[in-house]
Amino acid sequence: MKKKLKPNEIVYREIQHKIMNGTWKPMSKIASENELAREFGVARVSVREAIEKMIALDILEKKQGQGTFVKQLDPSISFNSLIPSIILEIDKNSTVEILELRRALDVGSTKLCAERRDDTDIKKLTNIYNKMASNINNIDKFAHLDSQFHKAIADGTKNKMYKKLNNILFDLFEYHQEKIAYRKGPPTGALKIHKKILDAIIEKDTQIAAIYMERHLTSALERISKVEKM
Repeated sequence: MKKKLKPNEIVYREIQHKIMNGTWKPMSKIASENELAREFGVARVSVREAIEKMIALDILEKKQGQGTFVKQLDPSISFNSLIPSIILEIDKNSTVEILELRRALDVGSTKLCAERRDDTDIKKLTNIYNKMASNINNIDKFAHLDSQFHKAIADGTKNKMYKKLNNILFDLFEYHQEKIAYRKGPPTGALKIHKKILDAIIEKDTQIAAIYMERHLTSALERISKVEKM
């Protein structure tokens, strides 16, 4: 079942449609927040939220004292504008499907990260891992740090598309990270496999890093599949 769209999501779609059908052309100034609020019959705050999201995705640009403008379109902008529409169609309870998507993305990004990582990436991943180890008895915190670890891997790919897609999907992934959290005790197994992933990335062993990431997410998929069949 499709989720009901929030006002800001409706505005996002309407703005997206105006850009994609050419009503608002690249480099052109869009209508004001007040004008859009009246046009779409929503509160101004909903318009602002939609615009801020599009600015974050490099679809729109706000110029001080001038207003908000459509940025010059390029493949990454078209990609950015497509993904949120897909997300709006997703049932947030489709945990297995979300994890299958995450596995497909993260195995590839882990391999690239191991190949391209620099000292800054290693420092960031190591710092997150150490925090995971310190919070092994705090399941909620551990799950959040787990998501941060995956995000840092995407950043380490140095691939703009991987980074953008992960940023867009981050909230969705984190929501499901909570559902796959280990409720039968401390997630010692997850901590160990994250250490193996980290070590492989440090050693630039692309194959081993990808293997351990796939093993990690396949294990999560198997746990969720069992739960959802109960």
